[in-house]
Amino acid sequence: MAQTATTAVPLGWSDQSCPCCFRPGAPLCEDFTPFDMALKVAGMRSLLKAHSLAAYLVPSGDAHSSEYVSEADKRREWLTGFTGSAGTALVTADKALVWTDGRYFVQAAKQLSGTEWVLMRSHEPGVPTLEEWVRTHLPEGAVGADPRLISIDFADGWAASGCLPLRLVPGNLVDAVWKKRPPVSSNGVLPHPLALSGERVADKLARVGAKVCEAGC
Repeated sequence: MAQTATTAVPLGWSDQSCPCCFRPGAPLCEDFTPFDMALKVAGMRSLLKAHSLAAYLVPSGDAHSSEYVSEADKRREWLTGFTGSAGTALVTADKALVWTDGRYFVQAAKQLSGTEWVLMRSHEPGVPTLEEWVRTHLPEGAVGADPRLISIDFADGWAASGCLPLRLVPGNLVDAVWKKRPPVSSNGVLPHPLALSGERVADKLARVGAKVCEAGC
């Protein structure tokens, strides 16, 4: 949002200007609506600077670690233009990369062609993993991520890899750029029949409660 003379400017925003209009005082103005890939990436980089981040991770999954997600959760697809169901994007101050697996090499190469996005073909000879690339190319700072989209296993593996620290940023930086993001779906909940689930909900909750007590939580 654009700042007025009487509005306190958040830390790190004093030297910011919106990439679409160059209005000073904020990383993105209230009218920022990116219409092409370059402007989307520019918006992300403006937010990197505002949050003092070396990079920002954009996974494909949603808050439930689903591979196939709702329209509102297709952040990586919206940001990169790559529509495959699996992949991770990384935005830095001067790089934009997408890792995906062999199922999508041909598709990703075609959809990323002509953009700044670089396809990283996972598990191919000579292609570094995400963690290896970060460790080699980003010597200082922190890598931001939405805590709702990062699993404990991923965070533990990241910490063990020797990369820059992972900073869990409240909210999602892609959402701040994606001004016309579709509304979050709110479909009704359908009960799973006992014949299929094999156990009553009350019994499952009782078992979980017992494990919590055992763990002293």
